[in-house]
Amino acid sequence: MNRLIVLLLCCYAVLAPARAQAPVFNDKTVGHWMTHYYVDKDVGQVGAFVHWIAAYDFVKNPSFRTPASGFLAAVFMDNPGLVRGWVSDAQPNAEAKSVIERALWFSGRADLISQVFHDTPPSAPAKPFPLMELTLNTPASWEVMWTAFSATGDTAYPARLIDLLDDRIAFTHDAQVDAAYHQDIARSLEANMAQHELILRMVRQQAQQRTGVVQQKLQAMITRVEAQRLVTNDCDGEFCGLLALINANDLKELDKPSDETPAFHEMHFVKPGANVAVTLAFTGMSLADDLSADVSYDIKIVRPDGALYADGEHKDLTALKSKVAQRFRLYDNRSGLLTISFEPTDPRGLYQVEAVLKDNIGGKTVTLRKGITLID
Repeated sequence: MNRLIVLLLCCYAVLAPARAQAPVFNDKTVGHWMTHYYVDKDVGQVGAFVHWIAAYDFVKNPSFRTPASGFLAAVFMDNPGLVRGWVSDAQPNAEAKSVIERALWFSGRADLISQVFHDTPPSAPAKPFPLMELTLNTPASWEVMWTAFSATGDTAYPARLIDLLDDRIAFTHDAQVDAAYHQDIARSLEANMAQHELILRMVRQQAQQRTGVVQQKLQAMITRVEAQRLVTNDCDGEFCGLLALINANDLKELDKPSDETPAFHEMHFVKPGANVAVTLAFTGMSLADDLSADVSYDIKIVRPDGALYADGEHKDLTALKSKVAQRFRLYDNRSGLLTISFEPTDPRGLYQVEAVLKDNIGGKTVTLRKGITLID
């Protein structure tokens, strides 16, 4: 019997992080979680994060104090009713305690410092001011703007950094240091444009409103970021796709971290018994205002004699249906993966695979075709 199998995989971790349970926080995972927290704002994970912070060795990494406190302060401000539950049973070490207390102070919950930690730091009696009013004159203060964005999705925080692109602004009494600071701010904006659709939208808007050197810098950033996009031979506007037929045993390679290259090869000739995964990759789909993506696909496989293979066509299989941070990374169809299992009785010859990728939000379609030959 011909077999054409649709695998609904639950391990869609590379492209859409699982939401079912809190991650195991460590030095390698926490940065990604913090950076993309705003996409889903899963408050169910914050308690575990606070407990991880409570045990963190800030002595070994003191530079993490400011990002951690800024991130927590923004999350606390967004969820005032949950803060006590998150911090009440935390037992932080001395360094972590100062980080959590600073976040409580900035978020307007200085009352919890004495109630929970039985402590009265020097800053506690002072009236806190919003993170949006933080003076931006040091790299640490700029970092707070980024962590506040990561916690809230509010681009007003990093938008303040655009003012600092003006070369006439002096941070210190050293012109070389100031020039390096201006470059660092520009690099951080450009890097985050490539990683976050919201930042890209914000910079595009600011580029239309600004004038002079600041506008020129923003336009140059946009040009460079757009030039780095992956463009395939099959595109409908910015929506582009790829089709690859690979050994199903190689699918685990797609779970490698983004800094490691998957090791698999396309299959062009196969023998009976082979299991072939029909892998679709795509980029540039449109996102709704809430960052939701909705990409599906139709697929059919035609036998050498022109008849439809196995159970014919499949319609509206899900490739990606979730919120994502960026449009222009490479996504794939592992949430609704199709595999071909060739049988000894299948006719030998060329099998044609045709897939139609559909960006259901942007109204774009890309048709992809590949052939694979069954041999003895």
